[in-house]
Amino acid sequence: EKVYRCVEGEITASQLTDRHHHQAYGLEGGQPGASGMTWFQADGSAQWQTMVEAFGKRSTSKWANVRFGPGDRVRIETPGGGGFGDPRTRDTARLEDDLRDGFVSADAAHRDYGRTTKE
Repeated sequence: EKVYRCVEGEITASQLTDRHHHQAYGLEGGQPGASGMTWFQADGSAQWQTMVEAFGKRSTSKWANVRFGPGDRVRIETPGGGGFGDPRTRDTARLEDDLRDGFVSADAAHRDYGRTTKE
């Protein structure tokens, strides 16, 4: 996830990305990847909107010639690739490394791998 803020002047932007609505598929029992999304927050607003909501675009991932002014923010969440193999059979030592390195949270490990520590 990355948030960009227009500091001064005006910015005209376009985007051509994928996987906002259709996740990457997993292989050999792997789970699908995470979806991406692009959000817009107008200067002075606390609300995040999709590009469809904010600008009437037909797509959240493919749009052109959108103008952002000072203080406006754009948040881009990039999609993730699909997994390979059943996560519940992941080597425990590697899962512990992933937990220690912050690649996966304890909640996600419990949900996706069925465990968080050695069993």
